[in-house]
Amino acid sequence: MKRKKLSGKRSIKTALYINNFIPLLFIVLVFTASYYFYTSHLLIQREKDSLMVLAEQLTGKLDLELTKMNNLALNISYSSKVKNELRNYLDLSDKPESKEKRLNTYLSASSLVRTIEEITGPFKALPQINLILQDQILLGAGIYDLINPMTSAAEQRLSQYNWQSGAIFYTGLHRDSLAEEIIPAYKNQWFISLFKTVYDNYHNGLSVIEVKQFSDTLFKGFNRNNENILVFNRKGVQIYPYTNPLGSLYSGLVKRENRNSILDFNNLSNGKREIIAVTECIESGWIVLTISNAHITLKPVYQFLTVSSIISLLILAAGFLISTILSRKITDPLQDLNKKISRLDWNLLDSNDIFPLKALTLNEVHELHLSFQEMNQKLDASLSSLVAEKTLQTQSRILALQAQMDPHFIYNMMTNISIMAEDGENNEIIQTISQLSQILRYITEGSSLCVLLKEELNIVENYLSCMKIRYGNILNFQVDLPNEMLSLKVPRHSILPIIENAIKYGLDINPPWNIILTGKMNKNNWEITLEDNGPGFTSEALDLLNDQISQCIKDQSKQLEFHINGMGLINLFSRLKIFYGNELIFTAGNKKTESGSTITIGGMNEPKREVFLLDC
Repeated sequence: MKRKKLSGKRSIKTALYINNFIPLLFIVLVFTASYYFYTSHLLIQREKDSLMVLAEQLTGKLDLELTKMNNLALNISYSSKVKNELRNYLDLSDKPESKEKRLNTYLSASSLVRTIEEITGPFKALPQINLILQDQILLGAGIYDLINPMTSAAEQRLSQYNWQSGAIFYTGLHRDSLAEEIIPAYKNQWFISLFKTVYDNYHNGLSVIEVKQFSDTLFKGFNRNNENILVFNRKGVQIYPYTNPLGSLYSGLVKRENRNSILDFNNLSNGKREIIAVTECIESGWIVLTISNAHITLKPVYQFLTVSSIISLLILAAGFLISTILSRKITDPLQDLNKKISRLDWNLLDSNDIFPLKALTLNEVHELHLSFQEMNQKLDASLSSLVAEKTLQTQSRILALQAQMDPHFIYNMMTNISIMAEDGENNEIIQTISQLSQILRYITEGSSLCVLLKEELNIVENYLSCMKIRYGNILNFQVDLPNEMLSLKVPRHSILPIIENAIKYGLDINPPWNIILTGKMNKNNWEITLEDNGPGFTSEALDLLNDQISQCIKDQSKQLEFHINGMGLINLFSRLKIFYGNELIFTAGNKKTESGSTITIGGMNEPKREVFLLDC
């Protein structure tokens, strides 16, 4: 019988694993988490501090360059010489067109250019200064010295500037088509322009100064490998870099009131955490965003976590191996002992050392083994006494059932002889008595409880010969059993009762009466089926039989109490139950397609061991 696995219980090996791993795993997790949070916080804080320093440096440099542009614009706008020459130039524009006017206009423009170059100085810190006159004439000094109508791009930039306000206005990055035509090297060059109005002494607008500076000069140092630098104006429009506009992503940060601050930002476009330093240019009011990727900052932490995870796994694997070695010293002997106990057989109980264990390295396990052997000896003595008592009880029960069957058969035969005597069938009586003597000799010649199937069939044939003498050819009997079944050992009187039952109840219809006995056998079981063409079982008889069989299965003490008409099938069931236990085969019922009953009996090819020890 297999033992049920205990639920909710842990093995020794599992307990050792848990007790070793949980503290170790807890220590590793606590250490890793503590290191991660502490180190990541420290690195992020250091990155914020260094990022703010970098942002202030970049913003300061940008302010310095913008201040140069602004100072030059102020020097030009407040120059009395520039104002006088502008007034003379404007006065010439009101005169009629003539050769003299064109000459004077050219001379005046040349004088303005020289004056601007004098103010700019010989080093030319700014590449281009333009005076934009009211008639959309551009007078340039620097990369190109010329008088030329304004280009459409210049007009578009100037349209953003209010002439009347006189305030300083910085444009975004742009190209200069005139510079590109004159010097091809400037073809891919970007500029930033500053616009400022030049007033006369009566605050009348004379011209607009455009001071240009290379974007590379303004944003020198902004192109970095680890940080991303963005510049926005106060309206949230991106100024730098012009070729990679990201204004919509960071515009919310630009419009915030808190300037010169450090922010943690979750970039929704790539799902990464960013650290952003927000600074403001004093000169222009531009907002500079210095952006650092937190993932790069925390890369040393991630590398350490990777290495520590590998080391932790190795430590856990080593702990697992050590726990396995330690636990096997305890569990292997116990498991070995458990396997031996599960294969316990009472034939081996009297052995002094029937269960030698593989590894008795622990005193406690050795003592447990000795206790188990002592228990075997005590159990052997107890079971021997119990088996002897049980054997006597079983043998007494079988003999009682058999003793009940023997006189029952004799009573039936005597009844048949009396009927033949009344009919004057003397010869038939002699043959019947001869057959009966053979049957009685079979019954009384020994006390063996098991016989060969061929011996049982011989008695059946003698009994049927008696019946043939009584009924003649109206009783037909057919036997179809394979030869290999004849050597089976079966309980004594296991076939004769179903034959008697068929003749007793199957002759209640008009002849002829047919009885067929068939059998089959496989590797484990045998079956014998008897069929007749009689009236069959009544429903009451079947219900009574099934009820008594159910009670016999529940309570074996009732096996001697039930009878059908004082004898018969329940007796046979009880005897088969004792011999074959739950492996018996016993069914009784009626045919489905025609009249008649069918009974099938069978069991294992070898009787149960308890009975086999008796005499089988």
